[in-house]
Amino acid sequence: MHRLIIFSILILLYGCQNENVKLESDWSDSDLERNWAGPDYWTNPLQSWLLKDGKMNCTVSGGDRNIISLTTELNEDISPFYMEVDIQKNVENGNSNDEGWVGFLLGRKGEFNDYRDDAVKGIGLCAGWSSDGKLFIGDLTQSTSIEAIGEGAYNLYVSGEPADSEDYLLKITVKDQQEKEIGSHSEVVHGSWLQGLLGIACSTAFPDTLDYTSMRPSFNLLKELKKSEGGNNKYSFNNWKMGGDKLDLHQDRSYGPILWTQHTLSQNVLKMNVQMAPLGSDLKEVSLIVDGAPLNTVQINPDGYVANFKIVNWNSIIDHPYAIEYTSSNGKVYTYEGVIKKEPLKDIVRLASLSCVDDVGFPHQDLVDNLTVQEADLFVFHGDQLYERVGGYGVERNSELDYLRKWYMFGWTFRDLMRDHPTIIIPDDHDVFHGNLWGEGGKRADVSLGYGYDSQDSGGYKEPASFVNIVHRTQTGHLPDPPDNRPVKQGISVYFTSMVYGGISFAILGDRQWKSAPKPLFPDAEIENGWPQNKSWNPKTDAFHPSAQLLGERQEKFLESWVDKWESGVVFKTVISQSPFCNVATLPADIYHDKYVPTLPRHKLGEYPPDDRPVADFDSNGWPKNKRDKALEIMRKGLALHITGDQHLGSTGQYGIKEYGDAGYWVSTPAVSNLWPRRWFPAQEPDGGRRSGDLRKYTGNYEDGFGNKMSIKAVANPYDLEKEPGKIYDKAPGYSIIDYYRLERRMRVAVWPRWAAPDKASPDHIPFKGWPLIIDPYANLVSRYKYKLDRVSVDGNTIMKVYEKGSNNLVYAFRPPSGTFLPPVPEKKTYYIITYAANGSKRMISNIKAK
Repeated sequence: MHRLIIFSILILLYGCQNENVKLESDWSDSDLERNWAGPDYWTNPLQSWLLKDGKMNCTVSGGDRNIISLTTELNEDISPFYMEVDIQKNVENGNSNDEGWVGFLLGRKGEFNDYRDDAVKGIGLCAGWSSDGKLFIGDLTQSTSIEAIGEGAYNLYVSGEPADSEDYLLKITVKDQQEKEIGSHSEVVHGSWLQGLLGIACSTAFPDTLDYTSMRPSFNLLKELKKSEGGNNKYSFNNWKMGGDKLDLHQDRSYGPILWTQHTLSQNVLKMNVQMAPLGSDLKEVSLIVDGAPLNTVQINPDGYVANFKIVNWNSIIDHPYAIEYTSSNGKVYTYEGVIKKEPLKDIVRLASLSCVDDVGFPHQDLVDNLTVQEADLFVFHGDQLYERVGGYGVERNSELDYLRKWYMFGWTFRDLMRDHPTIIIPDDHDVFHGNLWGEGGKRADVSLGYGYDSQDSGGYKEPASFVNIVHRTQTGHLPDPPDNRPVKQGISVYFTSMVYGGISFAILGDRQWKSAPKPLFPDAEIENGWPQNKSWNPKTDAFHPSAQLLGERQEKFLESWVDKWESGVVFKTVISQSPFCNVATLPADIYHDKYVPTLPRHKLGEYPPDDRPVADFDSNGWPKNKRDKALEIMRKGLALHITGDQHLGSTGQYGIKEYGDAGYWVSTPAVSNLWPRRWFPAQEPDGGRRSGDLRKYTGNYEDGFGNKMSIKAVANPYDLEKEPGKIYDKAPGYSIIDYYRLERRMRVAVWPRWAAPDKASPDHIPFKGWPLIIDPYANLVSRYKYKLDRVSVDGNTIMKVYEKGSNNLVYAFRPPSGTFLPPVPEKKTYYIITYAANGSKRMISNIKAK
């Protein structure tokens, strides 16, 4: 049957060449040199490719090096198609026949029905020419032997013609520079293998042996090409063309050269980062156009390929349409448009909090859709915007391009949310290619020990300062200017700062940058990756060291100033940092390292592990305890909420310093994509603090493994929910929504499952169990402090600061709602109050004795 099909269609295959061209590569400018293939393509991996001499050159040999066309796709129609490309082997050291192949990728599809996933992680049908002279379609079990690939230029051509309602006859042909045919090979394949994206590739890894005449299996049953580096299988490509009625065009899928924007707005100052593709020799400038008129033009920084705008005296009471404009060296103008929204001076301001964005589930469109429904006014990303493994090719040390490729995937996911909304982004350990980071004020880690636990535990940054600064520039360059911008050791930049938006004053911290490494301080603890392995060493009693730092002196000083400063209209204080100042995690009694966390069984709802205990993970900000306590003492002066991420486990609770509940609240947002499902299942009963009728065994007053007091209100523990896809949903991924009620001076906190949003059908329309929670900073004061001062009347716009007489220490400051109240204080001492009216007038009430 198949022989008859081949005989009857062969002439048609020859006749369709160069007809109906729908896409042709534009790499002919010999003056351009850059790693980026152009807006219509995605390269895997970015750092393996270089546009030079009018060709795309694979410069790093290895498995599955490819260029994927974003804007073309083979559809379900029963129609013909073709694709061709000119190739030439790049020979080094006289070795022209190293093992590998070059050719085409057809029908590339990923797991999550999104072209971005198809481009990055998709699997498809390979058709190519091996270096030892075999033409194949699918795999090498059926191939035609021709001459080995030489050093000259060749044309590769693949075409497909319907054989019947299900099958296609594919043919691959090789011609030399004189267009003389060297050989060809044909196969019949099932049409289901062809639907998807198209690409060109060179690879040292060969495709798996499968039955390509049968229906394409599900994604989970397919094997991707191995991706390790090695060999000498490098080629240059140009004149890539494709066409035919089976080919759909999707010009809206192009990505770049303007990739996305991220901005903040604070006290009428706009700051914006414009993230560009790696433009190489086409590096020029970009312009900001606002309300249809040019406003400013800046150069693109070659370190990170980012342009930064700062506009003062911004009119923040109205919306402003904007456009970013870039003109390439060939004169083509590219634009990227959005809106800088007016500052939300309304009763309810909504913040969305996210953290830990692995590529399982990329591009996370389900999450983006749910966030869109939530209609947040601003977004916060607390770190781990990427992981070393993201994108499928491992990690390349000290590689700006490897970082950028992973960072570009983050932007590809969230750019439509960031386009029109202020966005706070702070990096965490994985963003700088660390599993855990103890920044030690910017010192260099001892990489003579390698790049694993030993160098990491030594403290400092494993990557060079230039790399870290690129991460800071791309992720935080749009934040308001730091109040103290002096770099730390090695010249590493800082980003801690404040921001005022929507009546909320934010303190944005880098809680890793100055943090001390515990292993050099406590050799007897035998610490590995932050985990004491000496079981006789007690972190509750033995983990104090006088020189250990958490935030560092500069950030502590900044916080002291921040809690005392109440700008016009500010009614809330919120601290944004990477990780909570406690260790909400348990492990079974016989486990002393969280490297086992991914292997722990996930329980069904209603089940509870029998012997979990609170642990002491030095990566958490429960240590150093004395510096943690100091930070909380400062933060409670501003009645500040603490919003964090990092721990992968969603939680909300109230900090304790000397007593349970004597400090502020935290909200820790769960991971977007959770590969490290930490849990909080303490076997011990709480020390009180559990509300009447609360049947959850894990709420109430507890001490973590360092002895920090914490009152647990809600936790999003990872259960086996049998919700598909399980690799995403059974580990409690999600996001947090914080609503600030400006008139009532209260906050509503909700941690949501990734799959949930208010518009979903029951039960996916509500947050995780235990949320929402209402946080009332003033009510917390009243319950915390049993002594009172004389009654004070305020109008809702007055700032009130309470000081202890004698020491002149600020006890707390806030802008209470309109009315009269008795200011609570912690001790039976003498105090004084200073109030500041909206018109700037100041009033002092002296010598008030607490009662």
